[in-house]
Amino acid sequence: MSQLHSLSSDEIQSLHPLLKNLHERSDEVVKSWYRLYANQMGEGRALSEDEFSGIMSPLVRRSTTALLSDDMAEFERLARELGERLAKRGVSFFEVILSLHFCQESIETAHAAELSCTRECGFAKLCHTHATLVADGKITLNKGRIKNFDFSDLTTSAAIDHRVWRLTNLRARSAGGEIQGVTTIFDKPDTLEIVADPKINDVPIQSFLNWFNLSTTEMSGKVRLTGKLETVGNNDTERKRNLNGAFNLKIEDGTIHRMRIVVQLLNLLDLSRWFTFQIPDLTKQGIRFRAITADFKVTNGIYSTDNLIVDSSDLRMTGAGKIDVPKDELDFVVAVRPFAGIDAAISYIPLLGRSIAAIKNSFLVASFNITGRIDEPTITPAPLGTVSEWFWGVLGIPKNIIGFGESEKKEPTQPATEAPPP
Repeated sequence: MSQLHSLSSDEIQSLHPLLKNLHERSDEVVKSWYRLYANQMGEGRALSEDEFSGIMSPLVRRSTTALLSDDMAEFERLARELGERLAKRGVSFFEVILSLHFCQESIETAHAAELSCTRECGFAKLCHTHATLVADGKITLNKGRIKNFDFSDLTTSAAIDHRVWRLTNLRARSAGGEIQGVTTIFDKPDTLEIVADPKINDVPIQSFLNWFNLSTTEMSGKVRLTGKLETVGNNDTERKRNLNGAFNLKIEDGTIHRMRIVVQLLNLLDLSRWFTFQIPDLTKQGIRFRAITADFKVTNGIYSTDNLIVDSSDLRMTGAGKIDVPKDELDFVVAVRPFAGIDAAISYIPLLGRSIAAIKNSFLVASFNITGRIDEPTITPAPLGTVSEWFWGVLGIPKNIIGFGESEKKEPTQPATEAPPP
């Protein structure tokens, strides 16, 4: 409790108006505290609302009374008594520490107008009595929730050194998949810094995106992710903007349904123009894929990749570019090849305009720029001649068979039906 002894008499005195108000509004604060606790811990929480209120409401009133009387010994005794009571009740150490954070947040929300700079400093010291905590052990949770992240069967070795948490050998289950890794949390008074080495296996894409408060019905598949990421900030917006690191992403065995970007690409390709035989309606049936893979580098919340691949017999695709999450923008160039398995041996493919090379009923490849807002991107033709050798390799096309000498031709109203001799 050395953190309490670092509070000066003036700091304690400056808190008296806040403490008096808190004593009078203790039930209101505890209700807010419980809502945060229940929302974050989910169904795996140890305490019901009645039990939580029965413990915490009297505690708040008795603690504020002790502080208003400058009785630090009584305040420390109440804190130890709370810890012993929760331990006997079977509340995990992890849950206790999170609850301390939720207590501070609920008080700050209810009394924001009363927290002047001077009071805020003293209040921060008062709340962070766990700042001097040193511990080493294991954490086990059968079930829990942190914001949108629901998990079960969590186990980890934990080393706590003052405000630094090191979680090693971390394992948990979520949505039928598995999470492993190492995480270090720097719990600073004015911000939270996180360094993580995650390994995610077989988590459905919908559940994975929901962790980050995103949702989609436009894609199915299971996520595999490995990497190292770090961020710092005092809220989610700051931590998204300050995210740095790198990771490998793989989504396996899924279907892309009516994803806006893909629908726009298919409309621009106008597949019925190039393939007169019966082909699947990809806008209705979706695009089945074996895997979507990419290596991403993250710099200040901007995700960049040079090797995005959609491995699909319906629509093979490759791309490079960046997604600027803080600005909600993207800038990509992609090359697409529909029905890559239907063509026979080809030695020459005419370039029709600048962005499409095709032979009717046999072969089609096109490239596009995708720019603008993430939810409303603009898609325009991109010159095939600027696509890198790596793109051609992924698409399974030798670049030298494309007739780039005809690049000045305007795209015809009808596609070529025969390829000229090489």
